[in-house]
Amino acid sequence: RVGLLASLIYAISSYLVQFDRMVSSANLVMMISLFVLLALWAIKEEKKWGIYLLSFSLGFGLHNHFSLAFLLPIALFALLFVIPKPKIPRRSLVFSSVIFFLLLLPFLIFDLRHGFLNSKALLHFLVKPGEGAFDPFVGFLEAIKVAVWSLKGIFLMKQFPLLDLPIFIFLIWVGRQIFSKKRRTKEAADLRLIFLFIVLPILAFSLYRQHIPNYYFMISFPAFIIITSYYFINFLEKNRNRKVRALLFLLIVLFSFINLKQNYTAANSLSLKNKRGVVRFILDKSEGKPFRVSYTTALSFENGFPYLFWFYKAKITADEKSPIFTIVVPKNFQGIVPWVSFGGFGVIGPRYD
Repeated sequence: RVGLLASLIYAISSYLVQFDRMVSSANLVMMISLFVLLALWAIKEEKKWGIYLLSFSLGFGLHNHFSLAFLLPIALFALLFVIPKPKIPRRSLVFSSVIFFLLLLPFLIFDLRHGFLNSKALLHFLVKPGEGAFDPFVGFLEAIKVAVWSLKGIFLMKQFPLLDLPIFIFLIWVGRQIFSKKRRTKEAADLRLIFLFIVLPILAFSLYRQHIPNYYFMISFPAFIIITSYYFINFLEKNRNRKVRALLFLLIVLFSFINLKQNYTAANSLSLKNKRGVVRFILDKSEGKPFRVSYTTALSFENGFPYLFWFYKAKITADEKSPIFTIVVPKNFQGIVPWVSFGGFGVIGPRYD
């Protein structure tokens, strides 16, 4: 029942559905986080495949998004302090280490050939300096604020400030429940392992000195969905009051209706269809002649265009005598007014220098 409810939440959450419609390096964050959680649970249950899944997920994850680097300390903390004396055969440990190294090898080779570009970017991400003095306590409060804001988006894409306090209280209550000395059951041990994926990212991002994007906490989403589903089903099974059970069922129906309606009516302004529209417009205006392309976009929003230009065999050149087209994403980025728009994409051009 817990799994069915968690699957329902993940499948119809408008926030998650619309995020997955975008092409981003963060698209696989939740899946990899869930794989790491599953692998740690398997190690805890002494299943041989757990260590292999863990090494694969961590090695593969570092190629996707920098926020997944936080899964490494989560896994180490779980193996050292949460899972009681994990029994991992030496042979399995060696083979899994080889798997991790082989998956990381392209990353390392690229860095060696390009002046440690990825390593420097990862280090900059983890210890990025900020302006002025840094107060860890203020950073902790900011991390909690962003985490709560992100987690409530799973249920309601339109943010309601009134939900912040209940979710914060729920997290405190869950922590108190599963770390209580009275809760030494196998079930509580599983919940403690899951809860790590919420607590440790908050503590880690407390030391982050820049603005924390809400999607950085996507590594916590699977854990939060599972814990919420567990306590919802647990409360439903223990409460025999028909009115209360009817109210809980009504909440599920209301959640489903609101999110399905948002999914049905939402338009993906940054869709592949609109990207193709931009590329075809530029090709038509260039009339088969060479042209230049520049980008004025938010971080990584230019992804996909080089491939589309290659696919349509565009004659892109660096010749300054050729016309130039500027792609703006989102179309109102930095107050720019594009000449023509395709969904959330804007185009300026052709211009001649």
